[in-house]
Amino acid sequence: MRKNLAFAVCLLWMTSSSLLHADETCDTDWCSAGCDSAPSFFSGNGCSKGLYLGVEATYLAPLYDESLATFSLIDFGAGVQVILQSEFGTAEELTGAPRIVFGYAGNNGLGVQARYWELTSSASQNDIPDPIAGSQFQVLGGEDRFNAYTIDLELTKAFCHHGWDMMGTFGVRHGSIDHQRAEQAVGAVEFAADQFDVFSMGAQTGEEFHGTGLTFSLSGLKSIKPCRGLAFYSSARGSTLWGSAETLAVTYSNVTTPVGGGGSIDGGIDTNDVTMFIGEIGAGLQWSHCANSYSGRMFARAGVEYQYWGASDGYALTQSSSGTAPGVSDGTVTALGGSQETHLIGLALMAGYAW
Repeated sequence: MRKNLAFAVCLLWMTSSSLLHADETCDTDWCSAGCDSAPSFFSGNGCSKGLYLGVEATYLAPLYDESLATFSLIDFGAGVQVILQSEFGTAEELTGAPRIVFGYAGNNGLGVQARYWELTSSASQNDIPDPIAGSQFQVLGGEDRFNAYTIDLELTKAFCHHGWDMMGTFGVRHGSIDHQRAEQAVGAVEFAADQFDVFSMGAQTGEEFHGTGLTFSLSGLKSIKPCRGLAFYSSARGSTLWGSAETLAVTYSNVTTPVGGGGSIDGGIDTNDVTMFIGEIGAGLQWSHCANSYSGRMFARAGVEYQYWGASDGYALTQSSSGTAPGVSDGTVTALGGSQETHLIGLALMAGYAW
């Protein structure tokens, strides 16, 4: 499926030159027409030739496959086993992520542009332990951190097709994605009057990718209210990056008793050369207005955006246990490094100027 999508976008790029001559319905002199027909701010038509700058605020929620650690506490005397998993309720909330686009478009529709985008989010959970009374178990807290960024350098080609002002791009992309989680839990088992086995357990899991490859896109703008500068826009982008991925999992479990203590720690890491595919789509409305006194055009956009990041999965499984004499109590934590797959969905707001 990824190969088919990449081939389709690449085919659109290769045929853009012929499309330019197949249809000339776009207004190529809209800046002097006295009516704000609203071609794309990045096209090589009219007064949009030359430099353009766009500053965008995307608000995206990272919807990744969570691989939470599992904490297990067994009280053999009471015949009770408690299993806990911590949750980060704010990890998937909308998070602001800036995107900057800067480029040059010429009269012939050819140009070059650079793009930068980055999203960083974090969430934490911290609980106050209850006083020890009998057998109990609870999550003390944890932290979830996520970061992803892309840097693009592309050739651009603006053209007209059936009343749409369009642009195809092809270039190089460097990208990275990093997702780390750390969790801790504490438990206590009362095996005699006012005598406890106290357990402290923790886990850390993470997935990380860095790579460089190719990116290609196709965007279009269709006037809705030409004389009011309103238009509908849509965009699709595919990227294939080659790089290294790392998946890790680390666990520890300690127990303290009135007569001593003990513990264990374990870890696993998986490193591979992988291919990361990134797919992006967006759609919304654009308003633009020609600033004749400055020989340029201002624009603003609002829409929705979806991104998919996916690569072959890494695998890292680890487990740590600690306990007292057989038949009293046992604490175990298990962690599995998650998949290299993330979905981002949300809003995109942009403002800029072409001159």
